[in-house]
Formats: sequence, C-alpha cells, structure tokens
Amino acid sequence: MNLTAIYVANSFGIMLIGILLISNWSRLREKNIESSCLLLMMISAFMGCVIDPFVFACDGQPGTLNRFVVQAGNSLLYAADMFGSFFWLIFLKSHLKIKLSLTHKYILNCALMLGIAIILVNFFLPIIFEISDSNTYIRRAGYWFFCVIDYGFMIDSIVLYLICRHRGGYMKNFPIIVYLLPLLAGNVAQSLIYGISTISSCFTISIAGLMASLQRERIYRDKLTGIYNFAYLDVLEGQYIGNTRHNVSGIMINLNGFKKMNKELGRSTANNALKDAAKIIAHSIGELGTVVRYASDEFIAIVNTQDEMAINMCIASIKSAFSEFNRDPRNSYKMSACFSSCNINPENDISAFLDEISKRMLEEKADFYSQGENNRRRA
Repeated sequence: MNLTAIYVANSFGIMLIGILLISNWSRLREKNIESSCLLLMMISAFMGCVIDPFVFACDGQPGTLNRFVVQAGNSLLYAADMFGSFFWLIFLKSHLKIKLSLTHKYILNCALMLGIAIILVNFFLPIIFEISDSNTYIRRAGYWFFCVIDYGFMIDSIVLYLICRHRGGYMKNFPIIVYLLPLLAGNVAQSLIYGISTISSCFTISIAGLMASLQRERIYRDKLTGIYNFAYLDVLEGQYIGNTRHNVSGIMINLNGFKKMNKELGRSTANNALKDAAKIIAHSIGELGTVVRYASDEFIAIVNTQDEMAINMCIASIKSAFSEFNRDPRNSYKMSACFSSCNINPENDISAFLDEISKRMLEEKADFYSQGENNRRRA
C-alpha cells in the first residue's frame, strides 16, 4: 500500500470538511432534521478521514497498541460508513417531505441496529474482519453482508427518490446523483481493490456536492419559513408551461385572522405561526407536490394532479393537521385557513393561474367572514 497517497487523500478530505463546516455553520446550527443529518454526515466523513491513515499506518506493525488501533479503527470506519449512508437517507426523506410507513421505519431501524450489533460482535467473533497474529487486517465473508446493509441504505434512498418523483413530478427534483456518484465510486473502488483508501475522501466530495446543490436551492427558499419563495414559481413555470404531459394544480391557503394575531400577540408570535403553518402544509402535501410562500399569510401548494378527489384529500389533510395543532395545549395560539384551488393550464403563463386562484380565494374569504363558523372551507 502507498501510505503517502493515503495520507494525502484523507488530508484533503479533512480540509474539505473543515471548509464546509466554516462556510455552512449558520445553516448547520439550525434546529431541524435536515441540518442535524448534514452535520452528522460531516462528522462521519471527518472520522473516516482522521482514522483511516492511523489504521493503515498501524496495519501489520507489531505491538498491542497497533493491534488495538487496527481493531478499533476499522470498527469505527465501518460504523462511520454505515451511519453516513443512514443519515443521507433520513436527510433526503426530510428534504423531499417523503412519508415512510411504520413498517419501513421499523426495517430501517432494525438494519441499523443489526449493523451496530455485527460491529460489536466482531470484537469477539470475527465476522466482518479479523486481525492476524501479525496485526494485519483480513476481510472475512461477513464483510459482504455488512455491505448489504451499507449499500441497502443508498439503494433505498434511490428507490424513495424515484417514487417521490413519480408522485410529485418535476416539483420533486433533486440532484441526488451529485451525492451518490462520488460515494459509490469510492465504495466500489475500495471494496474491489484491497489496500487503497477512497471511501472517506469520496464521502467528503459527495457532501460538498450536496452542500453546493443546497446552496443553489437556498436562492428560492423563504428565509422565515424555509419553504420555497415566490420566485420559485418562475422556475416551475419554465418547467411546466408548454408541457402538456403534466396535469398540475394549485391549492391556495390563506390564514384567517393573521393581521389580528400580528397586532394582538406581536410580530414574533405571528412569525412563529407562519413557521408552524408552513410546516403543517408542507407535511400534509408530502411527496405529492411543493409548497410556496406566496404572500405574507398566503401559501400555494403546487400538486402533481388535477384529480378533484386528490385535491380535496390534500385540503382535508391540512385541515386535520390544523385541528390537531389547535387541540395541543402547548400552543399559545390557534390557526385556521381558507382554501381555493385551480388547475394550471400549460398553454397559459403562471400569471393567469395566479389571477384565477386569487379570485377564488377572495370569494372564499368573503364567504368565511359572512358565515363565520359555518364556513365549509374553514380549517
């Protein structure tokens, strides 16, 4: 093995992770699942880049300390690779608002626990690898079984993404190839060519590609709520207008009494209400579409369907989520909303759609204020 090449590759990986941490620290400090997963992925990659050179340097060297470094170091490397793939899967699920079934969650957790158990058992019963009398790392047949867990998370993320794209259409586009291609290349290379170190350094390249994609996407993110902003409608228009293959609709959601809340409870509380509303709407729409903050207290969900029943189910889901929020005694305010919906005609520009759905919303708001509690569209 070429130790110099291993040191250089992992040193560049450490430097790249450091740069990513410094340049994205404000984002990584945000208290949400996506930021937590990104930070944990970086920690996993950093661990790999730091531990890998020590493991290779101690491999085949005599002494109890060297034996411990080879044994413990390789175990940590297996764990870092597995957790990196797992956190990527959770990040993608959260970012694209993919809903996992309880069975799916159970399988993922069992796979993760099984991987951890195999690593721990390997200290006493060599399954994945063993350390020879000369302190040399030797792969065992269990290595490939562990690869099934590791690659399984990546394959699952691809399957979930394809299902999400099928349900949400072009609204659920994300360049996962930017992340998966370098990581897959590093994993395959190190699996097939014994004695090289590529996984950790390629992992850092994958994270860098992921962060670059997210940074580009942030241009179209609303700073307060984290969902897409009004400018993103122009992006959707460029993808949809003139394309008759897609049947897309819009659902406008207008919060009731927001100005009164802002006046009586203060701007901070009103902002929290907008954040909660955005989270509720985005979760309710899920993989079927994308949510945009249209105005101060107005949101538009662009969904990949023109089926009236499906649209009504989305509205009912949002209403149910608002009701659940209002029943929670921990929340100091209550929320309700009016809804309007409209199909998007690919032969017209986005302005025609916005004019029509806004007109329908004015009618719904007038109906709401005239009928109060009896309004059929009130959440």
